[in-house]
Order: sequence, then C-alpha cells, then structure tokens
Amino acid sequence: MRFSNYIYSNAFRFNVKYVLPLLAFLLSYVVIAQLCTSSLSEKDLVSSWGQVSAIKRDMFLRDNGRDTTKRVTIKLLHSNNNFFLFDNDNGDAYERIRQNVSTGDTVSILHRTLLQSIVAFGNQFQILKFEKGGNILYSLDEAKQTFGEINFFETIVMAGLWFLYFYFRHILKLHQGQPK
Repeated sequence: MRFSNYIYSNAFRFNVKYVLPLLAFLLSYVVIAQLCTSSLSEKDLVSSWGQVSAIKRDMFLRDNGRDTTKRVTIKLLHSNNNFFLFDNDNGDAYERIRQNVSTGDTVSILHRTLLQSIVAFGNQFQILKFEKGGNILYSLDEAKQTFGEINFFETIVMAGLWFLYFYFRHILKLHQGQPK
C-alpha cells in the first residue's frame, strides 16, 4: 500500500489521533522529569533529622541472579520511613557513613517532596544529602550522579514525534474532503 493511499485509511487516522500524541506526551514527560530532577537544589528539598536507629546495605535490583544497584538504607528513630541512598560502584559512600555515623547519632537528611518524587519518577525518601554535625557524608552532587542525564537523542525524538503529529494532522485536514 502506498503512503498516499494509507493516509485515507482508518488505521492511519487512529494512529495520528491517538497513538502518536500518546507517545509524544509520554516521552515529553520523561524529558521534563529528567530536567526537573537535574535542576534540584538544596533549597528545593525537605530537611529531616533525627537519631539513627539502623544503617544497612542491601541490593536494590537483581538482574539474572546478579546484584546491580547498591543501596544504603538508614532508619531514623521515631520515623516511619526508611531513607535510602544509592551507592556508587566502589561503595565508598557506605563506608564513609559507617565510619562516621553510629547508632544513636543525630544526622540531617535532605530528600525530595512528594510532588517532586511524583513528577520526577523517584522516591520521596531517597537521600539527596546526608550530614552529621556539619560534616557532609553524601553530597547532592553524588546523588545527582545516580539520576539519568537528559538525553539529547530523547529530546530530538520527542520533538520529532510532536512535529509528525502536527504535520500528519495537517495532512488529514487537507485531505478530509477528498474521496476515498
């Protein structure tokens, strides 16, 4: 089937009307979420503090029986939430925290708000900055390294999908009165 004949089909109209804008919208949401996450600063975050009741290291994701993402979970006394951070490959954040923090120490944690976590596909209780007595043990820059970077290719594909959507919609309006 030639493209000139395909634009008269119901399948093409359905794809232009529903599928193409859905794909463009979802990809736009991903790009906007990455942009929001990468532009977070300390003043945008929520501060929590308390006494440490437990620190443990576990694996967040498993891929075919092999551990892929190292996570450090920190439980504060009188808090119902487990705060966590993602450790880098060599695991130095966990060791740094274990050497400087023990059970009962008072620490300060910066994490996202609920709205930020919804918009940016994250978790509200992911630690973005961890400090004890003014000594920063896990910085915001370290946390940002665990986020996906804004991908140039994703942005181009998103713009291309929106272009195709408006272009094909225009073509459908031009050919609306022509016989099938």
